[in-house]
Amino acid sequence: MAALGSLTRDNPPKRWCSVTSWYETFKPSLWPKQLELITRVILQIGVIDDRTSSSDYDSDMQQAKAAGIDAFALNIGVDAYTDTQLTYAYESAAQNNMSVFISFDFNWYTISNTSGIGAMIKNYGTQSAQLKVDKKIFVSSFAGDGLDLNAVAAAAGMSRDEIFFAPNFQPKNLADADGLLNWMAWPNNGNNKAPDGTNLTVNDGDKSYTDVLGLKPYIAPVSAWFSTHYGLEVSYSKNWVFPSDTLWFDRWTEVLTLGSQFLEIITVQDPAILFKFQD
Repeated sequence: MAALGSLTRDNPPKRWCSVTSWYETFKPSLWPKQLELITRVILQIGVIDDRTSSSDYDSDMQQAKAAGIDAFALNIGVDAYTDTQLTYAYESAAQNNMSVFISFDFNWYTISNTSGIGAMIKNYGTQSAQLKVDKKIFVSSFAGDGLDLNAVAAAAGMSRDEIFFAPNFQPKNLADADGLLNWMAWPNNGNNKAPDGTNLTVNDGDKSYTDVLGLKPYIAPVSAWFSTHYGLEVSYSKNWVFPSDTLWFDRWTEVLTLGSQFLEIITVQDPAILFKFQD
């Protein structure tokens, strides 16, 4: 979000710099009128196991807040350290006047585990740092199409209208979600690879979601680059690289035109996947 003001002026942004340094260059007073439509800017991170207290999250919270980011999406699996790290992150967010929420990663969760998902929402959704939208507990995901949102709410001991579900489902699977997140922030071929004979832009992805959502909120993705390589030495080999040379600049330009209520800056704490923001 911090770089948006530059895109209506001749002063070009610095490429590949941190969100904090972009804020120092382009202060909120420079942001254009279109940004009044954007009510939440989210930075997505993965919960990792090497932090030993809530203070280990403080620098992230403080830098994000200074950059104009409203909340952290805490991407979680089913690791033994998850509860400890969520507790630290929620405590740090509360101490630094930030908001956080859980994004369930369905590489690890299953859609049949509604009781486990509901239990996590029950445990953390009422904490002071929990992001709320329209006074509802905000919850998201990576994938998870087919999840029974009513069953999740029941497992959390809540009514369905107490939770604002904005998962990363495919557009055709809107079901009774309150909004949807599009995670695909890079030009692609429609099959999770770089463009070949087919080139789907991020803008194309925006349209596929907004056409289905109608008046429901859309969480638009923003990212700078994405590359990863795992060879045949692991059970899940993957070798991905997406066109990204001017993506950061181009995508913020598109966001201004789109006027989505929510934005999510996508990063991950995975040493083999490169799409991070740092000083």
